[in-house]
Amino acid sequence: MRRALTAMIGIGLSAALGLGCRGADSSCPATDAVGLFCDFKAPEDLEVLPGGTRMLVSEYGGLAGRRAGTITALHLESDERQVLYPLAGEEAPDALWGDPSCTESVGAAFAPHGIHLTKGPDGGDRVLVVNHAERESVEIFELSGAASDAPSLRWRGCVVAPDHVWLNDVAGLPGGGFIASHMMKRGTAVDDLLNRAEGTDAPMGHAVEWTPDGGWRRIEGTDGVVTNGVQTSPDGKIAYVVFTMSDKAIAVERETGKQLWETEVAHPDNVSWAPDGRLLVASIRADLQAVLECVESDAPFCPIGFGVVAIDPATGEATTLAEGGGPPFGLATVAVQVGSKFYLGSATGERIGIVSGN
Repeated sequence: MRRALTAMIGIGLSAALGLGCRGADSSCPATDAVGLFCDFKAPEDLEVLPGGTRMLVSEYGGLAGRRAGTITALHLESDERQVLYPLAGEEAPDALWGDPSCTESVGAAFAPHGIHLTKGPDGGDRVLVVNHAERESVEIFELSGAASDAPSLRWRGCVVAPDHVWLNDVAGLPGGGFIASHMMKRGTAVDDLLNRAEGTDAPMGHAVEWTPDGGWRRIEGTDGVVTNGVQTSPDGKIAYVVFTMSDKAIAVERETGKQLWETEVAHPDNVSWAPDGRLLVASIRADLQAVLECVESDAPFCPIGFGVVAIDPATGEATTLAEGGGPPFGLATVAVQVGSKFYLGSATGERIGIVSGN
């Protein structure tokens, strides 16, 4: 019987290196090569907050939204955690952002996936979150106190995806819009996906965008197999898109679909910006069957190998900055950089990994 695709793509180091881990007990076993934060639930995507002392953690709820998740703020030095959403006693916003027809949050059912910290038209901080619970949507939050000791999120609206679209990641645009990855037709079965992975490069998905004035539209030139991480240039004119089963990353002009470059990356997942202006891509070093087996397990971590790949946004030149896998961390789905450290999330298990570059 075919199964519905419900989940997928989706202290340790020496004092000299300064990599930390909460606690020193055997349940959070950092090593000399990998530091850890533990006791999360599938910390699939990460966003560094201004100041570099905290980051947002998206605790993934699965593609079918069957498990509720949270957005949590993590202090990188103290390991202090603060659940930012959902919270009890949520108040309705004074004014809505996004689609005016989206008037209520999903509340405690919230099942987050990809996240992005962006600026709104008023210059304020917003967090965009792909949600799979009760509706397939991009949820829009107002972030207050981003660089403070007490950041907070307030739900301000959403945009519901078209019926066939299965979202994964999101990135903001100037003017209050965003681009997102449409992985494949919503409800695609595991067996269908495995068959496609084994025998064909025929596209399954593409990047899409939503703007307040234009609504939803497909971004031309972004077809591929399992569209995954996305980012945009600061002016919003260029879309950067990766395709997990096509093993590639591309840059296209958002308005015309003209491809600017294409580069090979093994099973790429989420994309972030490095402090030096390059794109950082998490690379999964295993086939789809192995990934699915890991994601469906209840183990505290997945041992699948990973890479952190930097890409020049102007040329597409790719450089591997870090690699790893096996105990105590693997299957990195995102890499974000603070100083010389890379913080790694995963779509399964309970751990955030910390590694230094090669």
